[in-house]
Amino acid sequence: MQWKAAVDAEDTTQRLSATRFDVAAESRHAFHNGFQSDDIAREQEKLLWADAVIL
Repeated sequence: MQWKAAVDAEDTTQRLSATRFDVAAESRHAFHNGFQSDDIAREQEKLLWADAVIL
């Protein structure tokens, strides 16, 4: 697993705005439209299959 903690413009394959990176808006757009990067999509899939998540 090569997980990175920092959110950046590379976490989405299709951005809302090419000039301004709004983390909340870009993340929401990517999630609802399936535009997350492959590593994020894989990690979200693991969460969907988990019986419990301990934070």
